[in-house]
Amino acid sequence: MKAAGWGVVEGSKILREHRITAGRIERQRRRGLADIADYVLVYRNTKLAVNEAKAWDEALTEGLGPAKAYAAKQAIRFAYSTHGKASAPSNYRRARRAKLPPIRHRTSFGR
Repeated sequence: MKAAGWGVVEGSKILREHRITAGRIERQRRRGLADIADYVLVYRNTKLAVNEAKAWDEALTEGLGPAKAYAAKQAIRFAYSTHGKASAPSNYRRARRAKLPPIRHRTSFGR
């Protein structure tokens, strides 16, 4: 993502391990597991996309479901799932997989 300019261009940030919810309240004032997105892309204080990262050996779309759920909870339009080799984009507002430009990875730059 840094190679694509995220976190480098003025006004852009990459929020890593961003907490989406605090977790469900359970018995005795304890909370369940929090929803945490791997990456949230922010530009000029506006959250633009959720990116859910998975291991190299997992399917590309494995993280697309959680990414869409996190995007819905935060009212973020775009959700991506990636495993390092490629990314699967989704446009949440249109409720279907969108034809979005892929997030470029280091492997795209000849490394």
